[in-house]
Amino acid sequence: MHGTKLTSCVLSLKEDLLKANLNDKEWNENEKEARISGDEVYERLGEVMGGLKKGENIYRTYLDAAMGEVIVIGEHPHQLSSGTTGLSCWQASSVLADLICSDSFGYQMKGKSILELGAGCGLAGIAGSKFGKAKNVIMSDVNEKVLQQLDLNISLNKLSQQVQVLHLDWTSPPPHFPQQLDFIIAADVVYDVGILPCLVDVVEKLLRQNEGAVFIICSTLRNQDTMTAFECLIETTSTLSLVEKKIIPPQESLLFPLTTTITCPTILHVLKTTKNTI
Repeated sequence: MHGTKLTSCVLSLKEDLLKANLNDKEWNENEKEARISGDEVYERLGEVMGGLKKGENIYRTYLDAAMGEVIVIGEHPHQLSSGTTGLSCWQASSVLADLICSDSFGYQMKGKSILELGAGCGLAGIAGSKFGKAKNVIMSDVNEKVLQQLDLNISLNKLSQQVQVLHLDWTSPPPHFPQQLDFIIAADVVYDVGILPCLVDVVEKLLRQNEGAVFIICSTLRNQDTMTAFECLIETTSTLSLVEKKIIPPQESLLFPLTTTITCPTILHVLKTTKNTI
C-alpha cells in the first residue's frame, strides 16, 4: 500500500474519531451523543490493513495527547526480517518514545538537536521530532534495508526538512560529527555483548564532542548478564558517568502502546561525560 493512501486513510479515521461519527457531519451541540460503533472502526482499519502480501509493511499509527498530530510507522510484521531486527518496532522504542514526549520527563527535546543510534524503524526519533518538537533529528543505523525503512517513515510523516538519515557503523565511526547535538538516544541496542564495547566507544566520542549533551537509552531486560556487562563497561570508562537509572514496568507506555508477549521491564539509563554530571 502506498504511503499517501495509508496516510489519507489514517487521517480520515482520525477525523471521524474526533467528530465521533462516520457520516462526515459537523460536530455541534446537537450531535454530542453520536458514537462510533466498534464494527465501523474495524471496518475502516481493515481498509488500511487489508490485502497484505508477504514482505509488505504493516503500519502503526499514534495520536498525540491532544489528538492534533498523527505518527505513522511502517514496519515488517516479523521482528526478524531480511537478516535484521531493525525493521520492526520493539518494546524499548515505545517506552523511549513515550518518555521523550512526556511533559514530566526531565530531559525535554523541544528545540533541541537529537541523534538516534540504531534507529530501526525510527519511532523514537520521529516521536521526538513530531510530538516532542525537537529542532532537528538525525536517525542512524548500519543496515541498508533499515535505512530505506527510515526514509519511508520520514516521508510518511512529512518530516524531510526536520529529520535526516545517517549511515553509522559503530565499528568505524567518523572522527567528527558536523552537527552540535543536545541528546543522543537509543532503544533496544543492548542485546549482544559483542557489540557493547563499540556502542560505549561511540557514546563516549559523541559526548566528548558535544559538551553538555546527554545520552538516553532504554533497554528491555531480557538477559541480566548482558545488562550487567553494559553497566560494567560504563563504570570502567574514564569519561562516562551514570546520572540516572530507572526500572520501567512492562506495558506502561501510554502514547505508544505495543502489544507483546514479553513481560520484561525496560531499563532507562541516562549518561553524561564525567565533567558534566549532575
